[in-house]
Order: sequence, then structure tokens, then C-alpha cells
Amino acid sequence: MDILSIDNLKFSYGKPGVLGGISFGLEAGKLYGLFGPNGAGKTTLFRLCLGILKPHSGNVFYKGTDVTRLNAPALARIFSWLPQDHKPPFPFTVRELVLMGMAGSFGYGPKVEHELKALAAMERLGISGLAERPYTKLSGGQRQLALIARAMAQDTPLLFFDEPGAALDYKNQVQLWQILKELSREGKTILACAHDPNQLLWYCDEAIILKEGKLEAKGPVNKALSQEMLDKLYGKSFRLGHAGACPVVCPASGPVSL
Repeated sequence: MDILSIDNLKFSYGKPGVLGGISFGLEAGKLYGLFGPNGAGKTTLFRLCLGILKPHSGNVFYKGTDVTRLNAPALARIFSWLPQDHKPPFPFTVRELVLMGMAGSFGYGPKVEHELKALAAMERLGISGLAERPYTKLSGGQRQLALIARAMAQDTPLLFFDEPGAALDYKNQVQLWQILKELSREGKTILACAHDPNQLLWYCDEAIILKEGKLEAKGPVNKALSQEMLDKLYGKSFRLGHAGACPVVCPASGPVSL
């Protein structure tokens, strides 16, 4: 049984519709890559799954329960969410920011177990040295890692990441995707949006590909993200090749040889 089921989901901010009848399911313990051109409806899909937006028709089910029937505390126990952009107005420390991911289970304040989860998430991402630094004084990449640590510390079965590699240097992007892969092997279900097809090819179990609000493909990433699909999404701008045994998407023109 899928842990999350999306059934004929439709949504529009006006005309034309943003999502036009999307249906698919997510299995527990897999890393899914959400992919497609700008304006395909990826962020809207996230917001519908999280209950931030209400669908015009269709449903999102978590283990058979419609998410629109769940209140905020219940949703916070199911979903962790990394948005594209987050700018808190107050200079919380990184430790305080990470602890906020577990605020729904605090009662009258964080307990030792919450502090330990926060520390573990920061250590896993290599930012424990930033724990007492004000979030507002960090670089863009450091802020992104702090937000990812907050989502990880929340310790939910489902994690949604909207462009998690944004603002990160290449080393941290690779480290992050490796961690996401590890988390999926530990039983977490992760849906991560990325604009770099190589990140999907190298790390994801399955790809979910959107274009103009329609589901173009869902399945094993090496089958869904084919040359035919790249041509459909972007014309003849890219080609799929291999560097050794590693699949690589590169520009169709230019000084590239594989």
C-alpha cells in the first residue's frame, strides 16, 4: 500500500489550471525526484499535499486518510517541509530554528530528547558548529542547511524538499543528496524537487515528471528520465550520455565529449 496517494488532483489560481488531474502514489522508504520545467506545478503540488492549498477536485490520502481532514498538529507529525524560500524576521539561533521543527511535541518547552534530535540533525549535516549563531547572520548556503536540519529533526515519515540544493555549493549538494538517499534507506519517504536532472539520475529511486500541470512520467528514474523525455521537456537542448557507468545529462551543443 502506498504511504501517500494522489488521486486526480486538480487546482487552478485562475485560468488555465495549474494542475490538471494528477494521480500517483509514493511507497515508503523511497527517494522520489520531482522534475519539470518552471511553471510545471511542482511547488503547487507540494502545497496541496501539505494541506496549505485546497484542491479544486481530487484528493491526497495519507495511509487512506484525506489530508484535508487532518489538523495542523496531525500534519506536522506526518510531513516535514523545506520550502524554496524562508526568511524568519527574528535572529533565532540555528539550534532554536532546528528545534522549531519539533515545536508541536514540546508541551511547555523542548525536552532533552528534542535537543538530542536537533543536535543529531545538525551533526549529520556538518553544521553543529553553527548551533549558537544567529540564523539571520548566516550565508545563504548555511541557512539552507539549517532549514534542512530542522526538517530532519522533525522526524516525520514523509519529507518534502523544494529545491533542497538551492544556495549550496557543489560539495554540499552532493553531501545532501547522499544523506537523502541514506534517510530513504532508513525508511523515510522523500519527495525532492530538483532542476538538475543529474541529481535525479544519480540518487533517486524514481522520477515524477510534470509539464504544464500534467504528469508526463512516473517510474524508475533511468526509464522515466529518458532522451525522449528530455526532448519533450526542453526540445533538443540536452543529450543523455554516460561517463563510465554513470549517466549524465549535458548540453546537446558545446565542447562536451563522453
